[in-house]
Amino acid sequence: MKAFGDEDTIAVRQLACVQAAQLPDLAASVRERTTLRVRSALADRLARLALNGRLSRYDPEVAAEHFLSRITSSLPAHSGRYA
Repeated sequence: MKAFGDEDTIAVRQLACVQAAQLPDLAASVRERTTLRVRSALADRLARLALNGRLSRYDPEVAAEHFLSRITSSLPAHSGRYA
């Protein structure tokens, strides 16, 4: 989770977000190296737990996005998917 929540990483993510219109490639790269990497690893772990019968069946990508949104107090990236 260090790639997601450490102070330097948060600062870089915020800067990339603010500059996304001027530097879209940078914003995409930061998102790929932080948010998407962590969400993918978490989704993989959740999927394995579901396969082992330790969690209910669900879409692990959606569950990972929900979990990360909860722990970072951010809004879901695709709020239309949660209606």
